[in-house]
Amino acid sequence: MSQNHNLFKRFGIDIITVSTDDVENTDAMRNDVDAKFSMISDNTFTISQEWGVFNVLGDSVAAPAAFVVDKNKKILWSHIGSSASDRPPTDYLLAKTLELLKKSTN
Repeated sequence: MSQNHNLFKRFGIDIITVSTDDVENTDAMRNDVDAKFSMISDNTFTISQEWGVFNVLGDSVAAPAAFVVDKNKKILWSHIGSSASDRPPTDYLLAKTLELLKKSTN
């Protein structure tokens, strides 16, 4: 996502990631990938549980997931991974987000 963040920003799309790592490891990851978007530590699993992605794979962490949320905080689309590597490709995620946001403003 780091490499494509500017592309998302060009379309007015914010990226926020949530990690079940502690703050220190989340900050280290942010630095490692040179992230210019928000990365939130959820080491208490509060967000992960609320969004229904915690321990889905039986590994006591959040499953990889992507959500498209509109300005009214309504979830327009979600993908919850069925394995640790199951993530939608960035180009698909951008196209899907643009499609859904266009529909939600009509």
